[in-house]
Amino acid sequence: MAKDPHKRDSVDAFKLAELLRMGRAHEVYYPDEAHRAVFKQLRQHYDDVVAQQVRLKLKIKARLGTHGVIVRGKAMYSSCGRTRALT
Repeated sequence: MAKDPHKRDSVDAFKLAELLRMGRAHEVYYPDEAHRAVFKQLRQHYDDVVAQQVRLKLKIKARLGTHGVIVRGKAMYSSCGRTRALT
């Protein structure tokens, strides 16, 4: 059902009813473990922070590029690399 290109509620309901009728539907176990939910939240937060960091670094390089300062690599994000890029 998930890979069917013609997704509609009526089609999915019919397919689910057919699976139940044939006895091919099975239970799926979802653990009630709270630490798994916490892990998922922390992972999502980490992904968000990394994406923000990437956006900020790209914005810094773009702003420097508008002033004619072309920098490559990640050395400019250290204090000595920043000094070299801005002089």
